[in-house]
Amino acid sequence: MKLAVAVPEIAEHDIAVNFQTIQTYIKEAIQSNVDLLLFPEAVLTGLVISGNYDVDKKYAISINSEYIKQIAKLSQTGGIWVALGFIEIDNGILYDSAVLIDNNGDIVLHQRRLSEGWCSTAASPKEYGYADKYSTADTPWGKVGFMLCGDLFNVPYYAKNANLDILLFPFARCFGSWL
Repeated sequence: MKLAVAVPEIAEHDIAVNFQTIQTYIKEAIQSNVDLLLFPEAVLTGLVISGNYDVDKKYAISINSEYIKQIAKLSQTGGIWVALGFIEIDNGILYDSAVLIDNNGDIVLHQRRLSEGWCSTAASPKEYGYADKYSTADTPWGKVGFMLCGDLFNVPYYAKNANLDILLFPFARCFGSWL
């Protein structure tokens, strides 16, 4: 297995620019015969959650968005597995999420952050959600799971109890000026 970790410069709040960067990294990974390419948490926007739902939802995408579909198509075309984090919106609720897309372009793992703390403590749980279960996927390299950011510190027993072969940890490596 040849694994690569992408550490792109993320343009805060600019999905179109970040999407172009993601495509470039995937194409480079394909040329380098990478099997699995891991991107950071919230790679499409940066982890720029303000706690203001009306602002934050502008930067969230659905798992069925054109961005995810295009990444899946590129994954299939290049025969590469891709893992990435994004701010997800589902039925009006925002999640810190990650997906693993296989080399056929199928989403084989979708995990939402389990730990609270990725958004403002004043944020409404009706607007900012958390996963209620831990998911895994069987891959050619064994059983794979995600931990998203603070999950590593707050709920590592999920991954431990899953008997994983590979733990993917998409993490927002830097924060914007809003801190």
